[in-house]
Amino acid sequence: MEYLRYGLYSTKLPLFYNETITYYYSEEMPTGSIATQESYHKNTAPYLNDNHPDSYFAINNAIIYEQMFKHQLVEDIVDGLVGDLAEVSGTLL
Repeated sequence: MEYLRYGLYSTKLPLFYNETITYYYSEEMPTGSIATQESYHKNTAPYLNDNHPDSYFAINNAIIYEQMFKHQLVEDIVDGLVGDLAEVSGTLL
């Protein structure tokens, strides 16, 4: 987590469509420790972004299209991601 100021921390976590994250906060101090109860957040907002260069959006789109039974679109996205990985791997060699 990134320290902002005054004991405030921030982080970014990718949360794909229909995925749930469970979290809690804890802090240990010389005077004792503090912990919160577990909480959760589920991403139930089907957000499509076909023109974003970040592969997070491509993966999220594939998950949503699969739920919509648009299997050809899912295959196209996965093919694009696999093609991008092969290109990057070839470049690193």
